[in-house]
Amino acid sequence: MLRKNLKNLSLKLEQYQLNTINQFASGIGVDFQGLGNGYIVYKNFNSRNVIIANIGLTQLALDQDTLGDFEISTAYKEESEKLFVDIKTTKGKIKNLKAVGNYDIPTNYLKLNLNFDKSKVNSFQAFVKDSEKMYEGEADINANLEGKLYDLKLNGTLE
Repeated sequence: MLRKNLKNLSLKLEQYQLNTINQFASGIGVDFQGLGNGYIVYKNFNSRNVIIANIGLTQLALDQDTLGDFEISTAYKEESEKLFVDIKTTKGKIKNLKAVGNYDIPTNYLKLNLNFDKSKVNSFQAFVKDSEKMYEGEADINANLEGKLYDLKLNGTLE
């Protein structure tokens, strides 16, 4: 039985089919595939709803392009109202990806330090869709991704 004032939800994911996301988030324009394992906690901190997670993604594919395996963790700091983010690859096309930073909830501002090396350039085609054509080759990056979610800017070094 659910209590009326219950504001927290915990989920344990085991072999979760990521294509289920497509049914609920069709407006984002990316087709998800792969498996998810780990946990997600939806929690209410005073007036703020946040998601705390530790998820392993196996064979993550965007628009039928398999990128590889990822680990994603989030944590929330109530005093600053920031959601901390830590993303890394464990294998796949994007080598040694490490993205660490935070999302400031009140200002809707994301700030991530992003690094990877010797990764296939065409792995990023799903992010630019048809506006750009990604070709063959490899790249290294050391950059900062930051801004409002609707106006993110990537600044750094691409080799």
